Amino acid sequence: MNLRDELAKIRSQKGRVLVVGLGISGIEAARFLARAGITPIVVEREAEESYRKKSKLYSEISKLRELGAELHFGTDGEKVTALLDGVTLAVLSPGVSLESAVAGTLRRYPIRLVGELELGVELRGVPALVVTGSNGKSTTVNLMHAMLMAGGFESTLCGNIGTPVIAAVDPNFEATGTPANTYQVVEASSYQLEICAVMRPKIAALLNVSDNHLERHGTMERYLNCKARIFENQQREDFALLNYDDARVRALAPRLKAQIIWIGQNPEVLKCDAGALIKYDPKSSVDAIHLKLPGHAPEEVSVSGSPLMGAHNRYNFAFAFSAAKLCGVPTQKLLEVVSSFKTLEHRLEFIPGTGRLIINDSKSTTVAASVAALQAVRAQFPERHVVVMLGGLAKAGAWDPLMQLIKRDSPSATRVICFGQDASLVASHCRAHAVEHAVSGGVADATAQALGMSRKEDLVLFSPGCASFDEFRDFEERGAFFKRCALESAGAAGVHP
Repeated sequence: MNLRDELAKIRSQKGRVLVVGLGISGIEAARFLARAGITPIVVEREAEESYRKKSKLYSEISKLRELGAELHFGTDGEKVTALLDGVTLAVLSPGVSLESAVAGTLRRYPIRLVGELELGVELRGVPALVVTGSNGKSTTVNLMHAMLMAGGFESTLCGNIGTPVIAAVDPNFEATGTPANTYQVVEASSYQLEICAVMRPKIAALLNVSDNHLERHGTMERYLNCKARIFENQQREDFALLNYDDARVRALAPRLKAQIIWIGQNPEVLKCDAGALIKYDPKSSVDAIHLKLPGHAPEEVSVSGSPLMGAHNRYNFAFAFSAAKLCGVPTQKLLEVVSSFKTLEHRLEFIPGTGRLIINDSKSTTVAASVAALQAVRAQFPERHVVVMLGGLAKAGAWDPLMQLIKRDSPSATRVICFGQDASLVASHCRAHAVEHAVSGGVADATAQALGMSRKEDLVLFSPGCASFDEFRDFEERGAFFKRCALESAGAAGVHP
C-alpha cells in the first residue's frame, strides 16, 4: 500500500501515528498529522527539562499540545511499547538511527517505519528533484530551485536545507491533485535516505562521496549504500545524475535503472550517451559547462559571470544545469541565474567591513569540504598567503588529503590555526606532515590569533573541517560567531572599512 493510501486509511479508522524525535522534522511531522486529523504520539529520548535547555525548538512544544499531539519525553527503547496500541505507522526523525534502541523495539511489531522526508515527498505527489552527496548539496538545490523559478515553473525548496518536506504538504492530501509545471527540490542527507523504501525521484543526483558520518554508519560502504537509496526506485523514464570523476559514485552505474547523466571534468564524459563536461581553468579564463542531454542539442553554457568561486562550484552548476534543462528551463534563464546567484551564507562567504580578506566557510564540517575550500581560494588568489583555521569536533575520516594539499604550497604559504575541542588532534596531523601550525582555544581566541599572526595582505580562511558541536548548536551559529569575532578583532587591530 502506498503511503498516501495508508495514511488515509489510518485517518478513516481514527488511528494514531507514532513520531520519534522532536527535532525540526519530528515537530513538522507531528504538526502535519494533527492538522490532517490524525493523532500524533510523539516520543523524545531527552527528558523535558533537558530538552528545554538544549533545543531552540522548545517554544513549539506548547503549540503541538494545543493541536492535540500527545508528547512523551524521556521515552526510548522498551518504554515506547506502552504507547503502541493501534499504531501501524511510525515516522522517524533523521537523528534516529535504524540501529537505535527505539527502532529495534518498533521492528518487533507490525509497524511500518518511514522517514519524514520520504513521507513528505510521497504525499506531496509532484515530481521530485532529490540531491544528495557529502558536499555541495545546499548550493546545488538552491541553484536548481532558482533556475526552475526563472524558467516559469513552480518550485518548493525543502528537505535537509532547513524546511522539512512535510511542511509543504496539504493536510487535505487525499483531495490534492498533481499541479502542472510544479516541482519539489529536495536536499537529502544520508540520515534521511537511510530509511527510504518507496521514494522515486524524477531526477536524483549524487554529487560526490567522501568520509562523513562514519560515527553513524560505521563504514564507507554503508554510508555509500545509504546515499545510493536515492536511485533505488527509479525507472527508465527517470534520470540519475552521477559524478563521473568520483570512482565510488561511478561504480554505482550498473545498479541503476534510470537514464544516467554523467557530470565531470574528465573528457570521457562526452563519450557517454549523456553528460555535462566541466571546463574550468581560472588562469586561462576558461569557465563553461558543455551539455549533452537527451532531447536537447549539445551546447556550451558560460559560468564566467558567476560570483561563486572554485571548481567544486562548477560541479554544482553542472548538476543544476542538467536538472533544469531536463525539466525544460531555457538556456537564457540559466544564464540569468549564473550572474544573479549569490554565495550562500557560511559557504566561502567574504566578510565585509574588516579591511582584510577574510572568508567564512563554517559549512565545511568535513576534511573534503575544507580541501575544496582551500583549492578554491588558492585558484582565485594564487599570490596570497593563507592562514586556514581548522578545528572543532573532529569526525571519523582521514586528514591526509588536506595536509598533503597544504604541504604542496611553498613554505609558509599556508599556515594552520588549530582550535576547538580537537585542536590537539588536528595539530598532530599537522606535525605528521610538517605543516606550520599553532594551537589556540575556541573560535574567539583562534580568530584573534589568526588575524594577529597574519599580514594585512594575507587571506584568512575559516574552514574548520570539523563539526561545530563542541561550542555551538550548528555550523550557522558557529559561522555567525566567527563573523562577529572577525569584525571585533579587525577593529581591535586598528583595521577599519
